[in-house]
Amino acid sequence: MTCPVPELTDGQYTRNKNVVSSGSLVNYNVVIQPECNSGYELNTNTHLTCLGDGTWGSIIPACNKVRCNDTSGVTNVAVIKFPALLFGEEANVSYNSEHFFLTEGSMAVTCLQNRQLKWIQAPVFGTNFSR
Repeated sequence: MTCPVPELTDGQYTRNKNVVSSGSLVNYNVVIQPECNSGYELNTNTHLTCLGDGTWGSIIPACNKVRCNDTSGVTNVAVIKFPALLFGEEANVSYNSEHFFLTEGSMAVTCLQNRQLKWIQAPVFGTNFSR
């Protein structure tokens, strides 16, 4: 009995550290391990085992974009309010201070593969203490 290797968008399967192509057939009791590309993570921590009936013994995994949760790359003199971004996404952020204003750069950030938000063009703030 054999099992067809399922497709893994944004990732691949390996067996004994060798890539196993989607659509290829593996024999009964063979175990394949899913691995996601950089910037993606598995929705499950499981491997797949080919069963005697030609099916896989667990849920077919998927690779999902990582969500940025590290804001250390966008800290500044102002408090940052940011959207929850996924890997590769960009957005404008805002700050809640009446004492600072943007003099250069932009308030745009991007989500990196290591879960860190990073300025696209680092902002430079001026001060406004006249209020």
